[in-house]
Amino acid sequence: MWARGQPVSWQAISKKAEIIWRQLIAENPGTEDSVGNEQLSKDDFKASNGWVVHFMNRHDLSLRK
Repeated sequence: MWARGQPVSWQAISKKAEIIWRQLIAENPGTEDSVGNEQLSKDDFKASNGWVVHFMNRHDLSLRK
């Protein structure tokens, strides 16, 4: 989006993260959590505002107006 001159919002980052999560789970059925306890489903991930903040901090990203 950004490369095409379109603005990137928190909502766009959150939505794209959830889309990627669903694709990963669909491509890897039977995936277990990090401890190996249970299988993960498409509904096990929510890209909340806090998740977006931490993602942006990890990757040294910022939003500009």
